[in-house]
Amino acid sequence: MGRDRVYYKWALSVVGSALLALGAMAIASLFVGAAPSVRFIGAMMTLGAVAQLLHAILVVGWSGFYAWLLSGGLYGIAGLVVIYNPSLASMTAALAVVFALCVSAILRMWTGVRLRPQAGWRWLALSGGFTIAVGVVVALGWPVDHVGLLATLLAADLVAQGFSAVAFGFSLKPGR
Repeated sequence: MGRDRVYYKWALSVVGSALLALGAMAIASLFVGAAPSVRFIGAMMTLGAVAQLLHAILVVGWSGFYAWLLSGGLYGIAGLVVIYNPSLASMTAALAVVFALCVSAILRMWTGVRLRPQAGWRWLALSGGFTIAVGVVVALGWPVDHVGLLATLLAADLVAQGFSAVAFGFSLKPGR
């Protein structure tokens, strides 16, 4: 296996593991209560976005670097919106979360499709599909969101992203 492939596999596995850990902590926080839990999940989303941005910087040579970068940035914006307004009572805040989640998901799916010759590209596309589903569920509940459901969906999204990054990282094969 080429040195650069081992590096990408390692980078994706570390980012995926970080997202899985953040998702697990977010799920554990669901038992604390609605508003503190949602703020904590927003913080985990923001940290997950930092991990995604670091990953984009680490794989600057890959095609799709800007998609990785933009996806991480938008996911971070969604996390900050969730921290700022945990009840999502504001229609603007709910729409901002939906927009950021959906664009981030589309970029992740696009990156997965662009990496189609690589084994495991479906994991990235599937992760984007899951995030789109979360965005659609939030949009369907707009303007009256159930905070507990939103918190659960956002925590599950972090876990799905982490799992897909680890799965994709371990699927990297030599010579591709």
